[in-house]
Parts: sequence; structure tokens; C-alpha cells
Amino acid sequence: MNYSIRNLILATAVIALILASLFNGGKIAVVMTMMVYAFAAAMAILAFVARQKRQAFAIGFLIGFAAFFLLMKYGGGNEFDIRYGLLPTTKFLWWLHQKLEISQSPFEYGKSGQNVFAWLSGIIGGAFAVYSRDGEKEDQT
Repeated sequence: MNYSIRNLILATAVIALILASLFNGGKIAVVMTMMVYAFAAAMAILAFVARQKRQAFAIGFLIGFAAFFLLMKYGGGNEFDIRYGLLPTTKFLWWLHQKLEISQSPFEYGKSGQNVFAWLSGIIGGAFAVYSRDGEKEDQT
């Protein structure tokens, strides 16, 4: 796996934006939400035009991202309002909201937090797709 200063700085900025949106909400949360959806749109484009590892990552990202949102929609509770949700991510966000005594409404905080978890699900799906693809190539040699 290749690491570069650019990727390290980008990862640090993304993590900082995520933490700022979870702790402060407001306009920062809106920016983070737009970033998540812009990244998903970029992955949708890459799924068609990229090749090899990038395409595998993009497809895996979209599958993980979509699976999380389907689970959110049909999971059984109102997962965006973290007071009433049933999923572990919702319960974790409600616990975090209470512990940190965040002034943001539980519904707005739930939307921000669930977007973070959807993005993480996509990243995990993409990494798994690349790992699977690389393992497949090793088996063929």
C-alpha cells in the first residue's frame, strides 16, 4: 500500500471535518454532508470510467454506502432521529450526544452522524473490494 504526504494531509482534513461536524454541527455539518455525497457521486463516476483498483474501490464503496442507507431506511426505526433508532450506530450517536452534551438537536446530529457511518461503510466496502481483487490476482499466478 502506498502512502503519500498528500493522502495523509487529506485524511487528516477529512477526520478533522468529521469531528468538527459531530461536535459543533451547523454549517460544518452541512459541509461534511455535501462532502460525503460529492465523494459518493465521484465514486459512481469512477465505477464506470476507472479501471483496475480504482474501479474495484469505487464499486465496493457504492455497495457499502448503499447497503448502509438501505439499512437506515428499512432498519425498523427512525434512524435519523437518534432518540428512537434501533441500530447500533444510532444508539452510539445517542450515547455520544448525551455524554458530550451537544446543543445540536438529536435529529440534526443523527443526520450528520449517520452520514459519517455511511461514508465509513463505503470506505470499508471499497477496501474489501480492492483486497478481494488483489487476492484473486494472486490466486491466478
